[in-house]
Amino acid sequence: MRKTHVTTFGFEYRHPPENVDRVYDVRDLVDVPFDTDQKLEQRADDIMEELNPGDSIAIGCDYGHDRSVYIATLIARNYPGVEVDHLDYDSHSEDQEDEEDDHASTQREKPTSDW
Repeated sequence: MRKTHVTTFGFEYRHPPENVDRVYDVRDLVDVPFDTDQKLEQRADDIMEELNPGDSIAIGCDYGHDRSVYIATLIARNYPGVEVDHLDYDSHSEDQEDEEDDHASTQREKPTSDW
């Protein structure tokens, strides 16, 4: 029997994986401090109600770092035998390093003046 599989990704980096049974778009769950966790937990519950053993699903948010990862983690904790892959979770740190490298390469040494 095929294992249940959850893949998270960021729409800013890629299209949803093609080899999944269903794709869940959680970009609509914006960061509202007082109810974000409740919305995320409710969406995870909704997905778990639809999830069947052996399903392969993808959950996408803007960058694949926060909302989709959180929901996939909740599903994995509550649904036995789920495998989770995060396609873009580490992309954030790589992007930051690239930006820092770009910034450092454009920095110019200030000319010194004798006057």
